[in-house]
Amino acid sequence: MCFALCDQYATQLWTFGPECAMPAQTPTTFLSYSCEDSKFALQLAQDLKAAGANLWVDQLDIGPGQEWDSAVEVAVTQAPQMLLILSPSSVKSRNVRNEIAYALDENKTIIPVLYQDCAIPLQLRRVQYVDLRSDYSGGLKVLLRTLGLAQQEERDKARLEQEETEHKAAAEKSKVSVQSSSVVTEDEVDEAWESERQKRENELTKAIVEEWSRRGTVHGNVEETQLIKNLRMALSEWLSRRPPGFESRQAQRKELQQAETKRAVDSWLRRKGR
Repeated sequence: MCFALCDQYATQLWTFGPECAMPAQTPTTFLSYSCEDSKFALQLAQDLKAAGANLWVDQLDIGPGQEWDSAVEVAVTQAPQMLLILSPSSVKSRNVRNEIAYALDENKTIIPVLYQDCAIPLQLRRVQYVDLRSDYSGGLKVLLRTLGLAQQEERDKARLEQEETEHKAAAEKSKVSVQSSSVVTEDEVDEAWESERQKRENELTKAIVEEWSRRGTVHGNVEETQLIKNLRMALSEWLSRRPPGFESRQAQRKELQQAETKRAVDSWLRRKGR
């Protein structure tokens, strides 16, 4: 880990603001790297966090006012596994070597990530590494599977497909019901549409909150997951199906409700006056 950040990264850390301080939940993965590899480490950390990794990295998770060495010590102690970026500079770094030694002593899982050709430390030569030297995208997919995030993405996709099937079935049922019955009122059509809108909106909100929880931060510098994008599209598509005249009928209902409330209050005041 780099204790003395270059000026550009120190400035970047401060501009993230307090919302990027220590994650709300205990990190499961600690990212170890040398100062010379800071730019690559930041890119990798952002990509992993965007995919839902509960990852701790100094450039994103140490907030203004925190003591650097204390924050690193707490994070490396709490995280059960370490993601280690291997490069010529990292294998020579005293801080990185200390972190490797500590992880081994504590029986933590070490996942080596080969960033540049280098002499792999002797104690790690029997540990399979993830190769990001020539194919970053392919190596990132392997790393995501290693961290168990690919399965989460597949579960999110299956969940989205199931929800979309249910949405389509509900919409078709509503359409058939309206077409086959002349007694369906505009109020019932509006109520069915509003109920589905609230359901889709709640699903989107839940997915965003779950993503924030997995990411450990709510800052907006990370691209949304495909699940959230799809849920946004599903909500937008449903909004386009708003029944004709819905807004005016809603306004009328609100006026009637306010008038009814006023009558009830006036009645109560009259009874109280007696």
